[in-house]
Amino acid sequence: MKYAVLAQLSFSTPALRDNLDQAVSARITGKPTWGVVGFSKGIDLESNPSYGIEVRFDNQADMDDLYAFIKGRMDVLPVLKGEVSWHECSHDEGSPQSCQITESYEK
Repeated sequence: MKYAVLAQLSFSTPALRDNLDQAVSARITGKPTWGVVGFSKGIDLESNPSYGIEVRFDNQADMDDLYAFIKGRMDVLPVLKGEVSWHECSHDEGSPQSCQITESYEK
């Protein structure tokens, strides 16, 4: 079983987006993950700086930590809009099941 955190966020400035990117990268460095860790920085449909995250952890505690961190930062940083969610993944198992979002937070 793996534990996924997904987020898609929009910011008012590139600096705010980049600060969160650095904080998230530092938070997951050295923690065991599965598959590709995906970060994407770009521009959303309203021309705001955007940031996407997709990471699957081996340990639920690491997933809990990142999910709570991003959720907390969404309340403190001027995130214009966004969503962070988590779910359990069975992609690493013999007969994987479809993923179902367990919890999400939207602003």
